Amino acid sequence: MIEDIKKLGISDELYDEMINNLSYDLVLNMACNYTTIGENLNYLNNIGINDLKDILLYKTHILFLEPIELRDRVNSKNVRELVDLINMDYANIDMINE
Repeated sequence: MIEDIKKLGISDELYDEMINNLSYDLVLNMACNYTTIGENLNYLNNIGINDLKDILLYKTHILFLEPIELRDRVNSKNVRELVDLINMDYANIDMINE
């Protein structure tokens, strides 16, 4: 079941990093919700966010949002400016919660 996280198309290296740095329960929850997480990662990639690895490792809470909720939150901001800020520092993704 936990290996379902690989359905996101992540590398073996990133998979190992997730297993070693995140709690088992979190990785299992991500594996169980790989469809939602995958949709959100694709959306973030499509709008130009580059550092999806750090978001997967350190900002997983964003990825559990329903995809429409994530899109609505991002679209309520200046998308280009938000993407630029997130690309400078992945921690800026928390701005979608403001």
